[in-house]
Amino acid sequence: MKDTEVFCQRLTGQAMDNYAYGYVFDVYKGKYVLPDEFPETDFVIYLNGIVGDGAIHSAVEDLYLLDRALRNGILIDETLLKEAYSPASPRFETSFKYEFGWILEEEKKKGKIVWHSGGWPGYATYFKRYIDNDLVIIFLINKEQDFDFEQSIIESIENILFDEPYETSKALEFQKSKNTTS
Repeated sequence: MKDTEVFCQRLTGQAMDNYAYGYVFDVYKGKYVLPDEFPETDFVIYLNGIVGDGAIHSAVEDLYLLDRALRNGILIDETLLKEAYSPASPRFETSFKYEFGWILEEEKKKGKIVWHSGGWPGYATYFKRYIDNDLVIIFLINKEQDFDFEQSIIESIENILFDEPYETSKALEFQKSKNTTS
């Protein structure tokens, strides 16, 4: 993995080759801007430097290498992976199962599924691994979109992988703010 690192540009002034800046839609200007420039998301300036749950930047190719390293037991051995892909406390009923950073699912056709998603102003990520079928979806976007639109893309990809019908949604047009005063 050569395009993955902890990256806090505002804090350190460091640069990263081929870095994809994230953009949010500024309803007042009617265009996409960096989160730093939009009052509702400028908190990113003050939270820069927090790492672990953020500030980890990667590329599709590197995340695919991570998938392969997990699949082939290169990174973590099979015993530990089995534990990571098992619910933390099966005694408690929850709306979803979670263990070692993975949300766990099991479906008859798709088998065991482990995934995680994330986001930050201007970014959305989704890494979904179909353990029993040796498939993976890696979704990275650096332009804020409607959540339902992003989910429809992921659902369409999943349906294509499993030979199921799919529809592609169209992105919603962001509306400019309207001045309601006369």
